[in-house]
Amino acid sequence: MLPKTFFGYLSPKFRVPTLSIGLMGLVMLLGQQLDIDTATSCVNFGAFSAFLAVNACVVLDRVGSRRALNVSAISLAAALVGATASIWLIFSLSRMALTVGMIWLTLGLLYVGLRTRAIRGGAAR
Repeated sequence: MLPKTFFGYLSPKFRVPTLSIGLMGLVMLLGQQLDIDTATSCVNFGAFSAFLAVNACVVLDRVGSRRALNVSAISLAAALVGATASIWLIFSLSRMALTVGMIWLTLGLLYVGLRTRAIRGGAAR
């Protein structure tokens, strides 16, 4: 999904992803400006939203018409409890973590939607 011209670039001499390493270094330098509570809250936002997505996919598969999964009523109930707990945990995070996390999540969803043409319609690239 990421642009191969940047993230897939390998140094001809060392055969390592130098551009990706440089970008991660910049992100780490910016991350030094955060206090530990804000940084852990942002990481927790990512983890909780991933758990929410997994549980929501189980629920949506069960109530949808495709039903690719063989989900029992107990598994559906567990997924509903998991999704509810994830939502509660997300909204118990700090305001800064919610703001940063929602911006990051929105940008990521927009990127994937545009990259796969889900937003514009048509086939994926």
